[in-house]
Amino acid sequence: MFDAQVAVADRSGTLVGRATERAVLQAALDRALGGTGGVLLVHGPAGIGKTRLVEVLAQRAAELGVTVCWGRCLDDAGAPALWPWRAALDEVHADPALARARAAARESGGESSASAALRFALVAAATDALVAAAGPAGLVVVLEDLHWADTASLALLRHLAAEVRRSRLLIVATHRDATGPSLGAVLPDLVPQPGVALLAVGPLPAAGVAAYLTAVAGRAVDRDAVALTHQRSGGNPLYLGALVRVLGVELLEQPLGPDVEQRLASSLELHHLVASVLDGVDPASRRVLQVASLLGEQVDPGLLAEVSGLSRREVAVHLEALDAAGLLAPLPDAPGSRRFVHALVRDGVRADVTEADRTHWHDRAAGVLEQRGPARLGEVAAHRLRAATDAASTLLAVRSAQRAAADPGRLAPPEAVDLLRSALLAADRVGVDGGELAELLVELATAEYLAGEVGSSLEHCCRAADVAHRAGDGPAQARAALVLQGIGHPATAEQVASLCRQALEAGPLPPPLHSRLLAQLSSAQGHLGRADEALALAATALDAAECCGDATAVLAAVHARVSALDARSGPDERQELARRALELLPHRGALLARLWPHLWLLDAAHVRGDPVAVEQAVAAVERLVAGAGVPLADWHGLRVRAAHAALQGRIADARAANEQARVIALRMQEPAAAGMTQAFRICLAQAAGDPDEL
Repeated sequence: MFDAQVAVADRSGTLVGRATERAVLQAALDRALGGTGGVLLVHGPAGIGKTRLVEVLAQRAAELGVTVCWGRCLDDAGAPALWPWRAALDEVHADPALARARAAARESGGESSASAALRFALVAAATDALVAAAGPAGLVVVLEDLHWADTASLALLRHLAAEVRRSRLLIVATHRDATGPSLGAVLPDLVPQPGVALLAVGPLPAAGVAAYLTAVAGRAVDRDAVALTHQRSGGNPLYLGALVRVLGVELLEQPLGPDVEQRLASSLELHHLVASVLDGVDPASRRVLQVASLLGEQVDPGLLAEVSGLSRREVAVHLEALDAAGLLAPLPDAPGSRRFVHALVRDGVRADVTEADRTHWHDRAAGVLEQRGPARLGEVAAHRLRAATDAASTLLAVRSAQRAAADPGRLAPPEAVDLLRSALLAADRVGVDGGELAELLVELATAEYLAGEVGSSLEHCCRAADVAHRAGDGPAQARAALVLQGIGHPATAEQVASLCRQALEAGPLPPPLHSRLLAQLSSAQGHLGRADEALALAATALDAAECCGDATAVLAAVHARVSALDARSGPDERQELARRALELLPHRGALLARLWPHLWLLDAAHVRGDPVAVEQAVAAVERLVAGAGVPLADWHGLRVRAAHAALQGRIADARAANEQARVIALRMQEPAAAGMTQAFRICLAQAAGDPDEL
């Protein structure tokens, strides 16, 4: 980890100081141009000058004839996947490769697996395109505000980190120290990789403040003025620059009169500083800026015009005034668009918007974005949630969030979890109850289950069942019991069994739901070692499912039957049930439902000693789980890979895959899955005759 002091630029754009950081960045660029690419993560608090530091590197690279691409992560819900990488991918003409990847992913079919396969295919194709484009001349990709990155963008960064050292590609990403859950989950895997380095950017020392003030004034500045400015700014370049813009160096050097002292005191809070800078901005432009602050870090003139009710020409005039005031800056890769000069500026502007105006503009934004089609559903939901003030508007926002989260092609499970959690907070705030709340809880539990958050999922399943029971909503209570499947931990299985019994006892249910509950109860009993009861329940569930003719119910009953089979039973029934499930799958193509039959076929092939069938089943499992982003599916895929490698005598590969599976199990907080990987590790050590490993 590099630890460095930071400086800022004077008004001419000349960088003051920063010798250490410039040396670190130059060394990274030199290594990349020499054939050893890398990833440099530049991190520090907001306003500390990370972007200005990277601009110096970009300028140097451009002088050497190296292509430099900039991308910015957005904090807006519903931002397209891989958004910050778009400029780089366009620059390297990756469209044909991405199109082929999309086509290949779609050919894999399925509902929830299709989007996962697409994300993986895009990540792989993008990696190949970027590494190839770095070629002999080199390529620098700058990603700003990585703490807001979407899941797919982080997946691409992690994928590239493993490949970049064999290329002339340098990736420089800036992020705040407070990373957020998505980036925080990726950093532990990313940072240890050989090609990844960190550059910590800290506050400016008093000497740096003096150098900056001297450069701005063109002469030496009074020592007391330097000390006061350093104290008031905290060494943060954004605060420092704002102080100079508000007061000027000359005023800083004067004795503190009441007016100056009051203005300096206001600089302790960013929104006060922004308000001072806004003194010279006309009220109409100020209002446009406030609306823009609610729409996102990047200012889209078209969207801003629609939401504000102004013409595009009027918006353009206001944006030019805001550029002149130093509040916005043009986006070179998006003509006409702007960005806030810093996220803290946007925060300060947004803080001054009244609650009534905030509600009004978020509601307007939701309405405008809704007209732009399903691609913006995530943004629509985010704005509706921020605009909700009463039960009616909150219910509308909750339903909007549910629609967005229900589209797996647009939101990955972790993103759906974040959106639905916000919806639940809003629902609890205004007291939404009954069936609406129960359905929201079931959908949140399902998203958490797919994201690997088993503990939270179980908690919300229990709450959903309780809410549904009190509301007399039997189907919702049943659906709460059906969320968690394939989880073998006894405590979880016991809770799932209890939820199933309560739903069955609550009253009559539609036949398909009744059958699925019996199947779920059978699986839970099997996990608890109650084989006879599990077999009996599976048989009853299968009979009921066949009577009602519901494909989903039949699949659930088949799954329960396979789970209840004794390990000593022959492979024939397991194989037949797997084939039956595969025949039903075109009607229900969810990822986990597609995965189970191939796992059963693999078990049967192993028992029969059929190497060809084993290879076919292993290939099918690998194909399904590749890049799926569903932890439980990934865990099964890694277990299959580990076992297959072990049988082929590739002990190191088996250990590596098993360790990855163990990490996933721990993240899911699933002790049974973690225990299985530990048992397999012991078996590997015994098979290899490795006492140290034991």
